[in-house]
Amino acid sequence: MRYGNDNSVRLWDVGAGKELKKLEGHSGCVFCVEWAPDGSQLVRGGQDGEIKWWSPTGECLNTLKGHSNSVTNVEFEQDGATLVSSDGAETIRWDVATGARKDEVAGQFAFTKATNGRYIVTQKDDLIFVYDTRGVVVNADGEEKVPIAFFRAPSPVVSVS
Repeated sequence: MRYGNDNSVRLWDVGAGKELKKLEGHSGCVFCVEWAPDGSQLVRGGQDGEIKWWSPTGECLNTLKGHSNSVTNVEFEQDGATLVSSDGAETIRWDVATGARKDEVAGQFAFTKATNGRYIVTQKDDLIFVYDTRGVVVNADGEEKVPIAFFRAPSPVVSVS
């Protein structure tokens, strides 16, 4: 697999050194690619703020729109039923079966894969947040995700000699 500046993803047979498919459709660079845990789908995020869903045969199955900025990370949760995407300002969880938006949290996600598939870790500026994907607090405006923990990221140590 190769992706980047030509707005496409190319699937290769590595053993034969032969290109199998060229998946096009983004109006800008492709920044991230992820296979579903069962290998049945490929998702990719791009500079255009869209997520494109592909079958292994090269058929575009869905286009998800919801990000305001370039999609820089996409990752399936362990069960394969939820996709998590990030544009650096917000992280969105999507239902794989329907393509519907489940919820969102602030910040760019750092990782979603925990052994139980239950947590998302995001970073916004120098704060790191841990969210339980099953925990919500209902307020007057509706449901809102709240972190179960947060902490300030350590400052890098700079040494001049």
